[in-house]
Amino acid sequence: MSRRLHVTRLEDRCTPATWGNPWPDAAHLTLSFAPDGTAVGAVASTLSKLLAAYPTADWQLAALRAFQTWAVNANINVSLLADGGQPFGTDGAPQGDIRFGDVRLAAIPLHDATELARANPFDPLAGTWSGDVQLDNSMRYTVGGAGGYDLYTVLLHEFGHVLGLGDRDDPDVGHGRCLPGHPHGIIRRGQSPASKRSMARVPRTRMKARMVTTASPPQRG
Repeated sequence: MSRRLHVTRLEDRCTPATWGNPWPDAAHLTLSFAPDGTAVGAVASTLSKLLAAYPTADWQLAALRAFQTWAVNANINVSLLADGGQPFGTDGAPQGDIRFGDVRLAAIPLHDATELARANPFDPLAGTWSGDVQLDNSMRYTVGGAGGYDLYTVLLHEFGHVLGLGDRDDPDVGHGRCLPGHPHGIIRRGQSPASKRSMARVPRTRMKARMVTTASPPQRG
C-alpha cells in the first residue's frame, strides 16, 4: 500500500518592498506607542500630549487602523505591544524585541517646514530604528474631524514607508508624494483643502519583495 504525499498551499506572506528592505517576518509585526518622555535622539517624545484632545483609545485605534489597512492589502499581520519607554535606537534586534514594537510611534520637533512626519523602513543596519515613525509635534492632528491633518491618513502614508514603499508622483496608486488629507483628498503640508486632488485608494495588487543591500535613509513624509 503506497502513501500519497499531500501539499497544502499556504497564504502568501511576501512583504512589499520597493524601497528599503522587506521585513524578515511580516507575519508577526508589532506596533507600540512611545510614552511621553521617551528619548528620540536628543529630544523627548510628546505623543500623548500632542493628541490629548482625543481619548487615548480613539487615536490609538486610528493608528492601528492605518497600519491594518496596509496589512490587509499586503498580506502581513500586525498586533499591538506595550512600549517600555526605552530610548529610540536602543541596542537590540531590529524585529522581535519584546520591550517595544517593531514599529514605534512618537512625536518630536522635526524642524522642517516640508515635513509632517518621518518614517524608517526595515534596514538590518539601522537596528531598532527600523520601522520607527515620528510625527511633527508642532502640527495639529485630528481624529475624524476638521481643523488639522487627519491622523489616520498621515499614518497611512507613513506606514507605507515602513513597509518599503517610497513616494510616488502618481496620485492614482495610493502612495503618492502628496499626503492624504481629511476627509477625501490628498494634501501637501500648507495646502488648502480646496486645492486637494482626489485621494487615491490603497493599492490591492501584491508587490514582490526584493532585497536592497544598501542602508536606506528615513523617508520624509
